[in-house]
Amino acid sequence: MTESTSVQVDRGAGVQLDYGYLWWLPRILGRGSFLAIGNFGQYLLCVPPGLVIVHQRDVPDDTVLARTQGTPAPSPIDSVSPVQFMKLVRAVQAALRP
Repeated sequence: MTESTSVQVDRGAGVQLDYGYLWWLPRILGRGSFLAIGNFGQYLLCVPPGLVIVHQRDVPDDTVLARTQGTPAPSPIDSVSPVQFMKLVRAVQAALRP
């Protein structure tokens, strides 16, 4: 786990996320933090020593099939952007501070 959550691809100055093996590594959250970003705004974030935040989406099957088949979705999906997710993360961290 340590190797997969270590920087394998340094994306350079001005970028907020480096990359490990299948994990994004958010610089602003410190060493040891790792993030998975899924389709349609799904996220899984782990921040040591014990904070885990999961954001799930309820996406209709016909929308998923349309994306898989490369056809237009039957209705638009409001995804959660990485910026929006990080705002949520900061709010959770602020709420946890003593």
